[in-house]
Amino acid sequence: GVSQDWATHMIGHELTAAYGVDHARSLAIVQPSLLRNQFAVKKAKLEQMGKNVFGLDQSDDLAEKTILAIEAFYHSLDVATQLTEHGDDKAAAIDNIIGKLEAHGMLALGENQAITLKESREILEQAVV
Repeated sequence: GVSQDWATHMIGHELTAAYGVDHARSLAIVQPSLLRNQFAVKKAKLEQMGKNVFGLDQSDDLAEKTILAIEAFYHSLDVATQLTEHGDDKAAAIDNIIGKLEAHGMLALGENQAITLKESREILEQAVV
């Protein structure tokens, strides 16, 4: 079987609970930032997706082009890829979500359990405006 990564969903659930963001949009907010954060371990699958889903040509930057294509797809559906519902205090919003992840035991996410609270914070730094 293929290893599965539910980290985007776990972080997304916290955005939904805290800010009322629907689940699909929470995934669009988290996924691109998570893919960039975990780029080294996700590069091969991103390249496969770029070729097979988006019809992109092989190149040195295929994985990054795939992330851009994912974002462009979300935007084509008028789905934003950054959180804006938190108000004006980005740091407080990120602290809030990290606190919720910690309280719910979401301390090591992803197929390799490599997304700790540190990585979750880095992901949110990119995903929250």
